[in-house]
Amino acid sequence: MIKLITMRLSKKLFTNIFIFLFFSFIGIIYFHNLTRDIYGGDIGDLVTSAYVFGVAHPPGYPLFSLIGYIFSHLPIALPVVSKVGLISVFSSLAAKVKIGITCKFGLSALKIG
Repeated sequence: MIKLITMRLSKKLFTNIFIFLFFSFIGIIYFHNLTRDIYGGDIGDLVTSAYVFGVAHPPGYPLFSLIGYIFSHLPIALPVVSKVGLISVFSSLAAKVKIGITCKFGLSALKIG
C-alpha cells in the first residue's frame, strides 16, 4: 500500500517537475528572443503610449496600454521596448499553460491519459 502511494507521488512529482522545466525552457527561449530595438509599424506608437500611459491612436488599445505601463516601469535592466515585449512572453506562456490544463482534464475525462 505504501509502495503504491509512493509510486503515485513520485510519478506526480516527476510530471510536475517536467512540466515546470518545459515551460521554463520555453519562457527562456521567448525571453532571449525579445526585441531590443524599435522596428517598423506601430511598435513605436504603442511602446510610447504604454510608457507614458497615453493613447496610441484609435482604438487606443486600453488594456495593452495599462499592462504596458505596468511592465515598462518594472525595475529591471532592459530597454523599454523589451519590457513592453514581456507582455507577449507572459501572455503566450499563460495560453500554453491553459491549453495544457485543458488537454490534461479533457484526456482524464475521456479516460485516455
